[in-house]
Amino acid sequence: MGKNRNRSEKEKALERKRIFRLKKLQLKQQYHERLYAEWRNAYQPDETRYRRYRRHIRYSRPAFLGVMILFWGFLFLFGGLAPAIRIIAALFAVISTASGITELVFLLRMDTRILRPLAGLETAARRIASGDFDVRVSTPHHPEMESFVRTFNGMAESLRENERLKKEYEENRKELIAGISHDLKTPVTAVLGYIDALYELAPGDREMSERYLSVIKSNTVYLNRLIDDLFLFSKLDIHKLDFNFETVVLNDYLRDLMEEFALDLEEHGIRFSYSDTLPAHTTARLDPKRFYRIVRNIVDNARRYGPQEGLAVAVSASAERGGSAVVPERFLLSIADNGPGIPEEKFAHIFERFYRTDAARTKCTEGTGLGLAIARELVEAHGGTIAARNAPAGGLVFDIRIPLPDADDGTAAEPRS
Repeated sequence: MGKNRNRSEKEKALERKRIFRLKKLQLKQQYHERLYAEWRNAYQPDETRYRRYRRHIRYSRPAFLGVMILFWGFLFLFGGLAPAIRIIAALFAVISTASGITELVFLLRMDTRILRPLAGLETAARRIASGDFDVRVSTPHHPEMESFVRTFNGMAESLRENERLKKEYEENRKELIAGISHDLKTPVTAVLGYIDALYELAPGDREMSERYLSVIKSNTVYLNRLIDDLFLFSKLDIHKLDFNFETVVLNDYLRDLMEEFALDLEEHGIRFSYSDTLPAHTTARLDPKRFYRIVRNIVDNARRYGPQEGLAVAVSASAERGGSAVVPERFLLSIADNGPGIPEEKFAHIFERFYRTDAARTKCTEGTGLGLAIARELVEAHGGTIAARNAPAGGLVFDIRIPLPDADDGTAAEPRS
């Protein structure tokens, strides 16, 4: 019993020593690995595995050539050896040299076709990460990496475009905030000023009170219109505005719409005319409510910027065919006035939000500066285009083009919903 117990204690002691040695080896290995990692991070922080492969290939080639030169030199220097030994050594040298050259050629091809393009991709990726989206990697003429490099360049192009759109959106946001601040501050300041003036009036001065209240009301109406336009434009900008597209007979719809405008404009002493050369029973996919808003904004623009006396508005509807089979047939609605027109250099900005052709931002015309921007968004939501031009005889003309259903299958360019 005593011997068995002593043997068991010895085995336990040996087991404890073995476990201790294993833990010691593990700790030593972890310590060395940590030291190596710290050294690598200190002296080679950006070195990736394939870069080490490239370094190995770059250094192994001259080392191999040096060994081969020494081997052949040794073979010729010690030519007094037995013929059999010289033959065996020469045969071994030839085989080793041939295999070494084959390996060097393979490594050179791998370096040229794979590792070098990867190094270029890594450098380009670092530049993109630092914000340089104009970097591109030259496309290699080897199939191993050609498609990969093309995909990378496509990604870089997409990132650059996204960054451009982001900056453009940020600039538009700043301009929108500045425009809103200016256009809201002017009527608010006027309202506050006239309210203060009302407090200072004599109790019996009814005529002056009514005059001040009229100004306050007009500014309040302007504020309400501006807020409505801002709300509509913001929903258009984020594609959250609901559209109810339906197939309408243009001849009937436009005739009813223009009769409504004729009554309104002629009541204010504005001459109005409408001509229709559309084929009978021409149909189109429209949102009648939103299309009315398009025409209303353009007519209001003519009323605000046209002459105070003798203003005339002429509307014409016609059909036109696109320049190719890809472009569907369209209907053209032209809205012209006899105003002064605008300078050619300002056409590029006429549909921008809060843009006015006068240098100073004033409220004398009671415009919000969003009417034409909203009209463009609504036209584009219908799948169409809008453009402005000066008429040869004077005045400004707005041309609205909306796709018509294709004659073969009855379909039109899909409007944005």
